[in-house]
Amino acid sequence: MLSKHYPRVYVKEVEEEIRCIEHCAERMQELAKQGDTDTMLLFATNLVRSARALDDYAKVKKEYNPVSMKHYKELTDFQVRMMMNER
Repeated sequence: MLSKHYPRVYVKEVEEEIRCIEHCAERMQELAKQGDTDTMLLFATNLVRSARALDDYAKVKKEYNPVSMKHYKELTDFQVRMMMNER
């Protein structure tokens, strides 16, 4: 079902983010009952981070198009260094 909305290569990561959101929501409810709003805010921040990650995964192009090795062999050393610096 997730592969309908997210690229297949990211399904595991998406499942982890969903589990994180569920865990954070549960902990926030428990902490709210205890009155621990400071710790609850930390879980809320993590929940928002996971939701943003899910949004980013959804925006990724659906089909996976690997680049051939020929493309990488034709790159100059300068281009390779530039690609590594972008990361």
